[in-house]
Amino acid sequence: MKGEINIEANYEVIRFVEHGGRCWPTMDCVKGQLLLQRLRGEPVIEKAMLFSWLKELVVQLEQYQRCRNNKGYRYLNPYSVLVTAEDKLLLLDLEAESNAFVMKNLQKRAVRSHFVKPIVRMKQNVQVSMDSYGYGKTVQFIMANTEIKPALTRKETYQIGKIIDKCIGENAQRQYDDFSQVKRDIPVIKERSRQQVRKYAVMGIITLSLIGYGTFMTIQANVFRQQRDKLILQMKEKSIKGEEKNAVLYDEPQEEGFR
Repeated sequence: MKGEINIEANYEVIRFVEHGGRCWPTMDCVKGQLLLQRLRGEPVIEKAMLFSWLKELVVQLEQYQRCRNNKGYRYLNPYSVLVTAEDKLLLLDLEAESNAFVMKNLQKRAVRSHFVKPIVRMKQNVQVSMDSYGYGKTVQFIMANTEIKPALTRKETYQIGKIIDKCIGENAQRQYDDFSQVKRDIPVIKERSRQQVRKYAVMGIITLSLIGYGTFMTIQANVFRQQRDKLILQMKEKSIKGEEKNAVLYDEPQEEGFR
C-alpha cells in the first residue's frame, strides 16, 4: 500500500452544520492521517477517545443521511475516515477526485469482502443497512488493531461486541433500524457529579477528623497514664519513708478506655 496513501497529508472531507433542527454539509480540506495509518502508527489509544470515536462516526453517518435525503455514505472503512491533528474523526468526501484512492482500494477483493456488505444480506432499509455494516466492520477493525488504556471492563467489552454483532450479524431481526439505537448502546465513561464529589470530599474530611480525634485521645490517654503512674509512685515512696503514716494507697483507677 506504500505510495497510495500519505501518512500526513491534506484530505477533502465533509463537515456538517447543525442549526435550527436542520443539517447541511460543507466541504473542507484538512490535514491528518487516514484511520488505517493512524492505528498502524499509534495503536495505543485512551478509552475515552475510543468511545468518542465510536460516537463521532455514528453522528456523522446519521447527519450524512439527513443531508442527502436518506442516501447512505455506503463505503465506510478505515480508508475513508480521517483522523485530524486533534484526534477527531471526519468522513472523506468520496465525490472528490483527490479521494479516488478509496474506491480504488475497495476494488481489491480482500478490502471489499471485509467492508462491503453482501447484497443477499441487505435489510429493507438498504442505506441504513450498508452504513451500519460498514460501521460495525470499522469498529471491529479498530478493536483488533488497538490497545485500549485503561483496559475495557468486562461490561464495556460486551457492549462494544453487541454493537458489532447487531451491525454485521446475519440475523436481520437483531440488526439496528437507525443510528439513534447505535448511539444508545455506545459505552460512556461516567463522571462524578459535583454533588458526588462534594459528598466524597466531606466524607474524607470527616474520616480524617475522626482519625485525628482518635489520635488526640490516644495521646491524652498516654499522658493521663504517665501522670497517674507518677502520682502513685510518689505516694508509695512517701509511705515507705514514713513521711505520711496515714497515707492511703488507692487502687489504680480502671478508667474505661485507658486500660
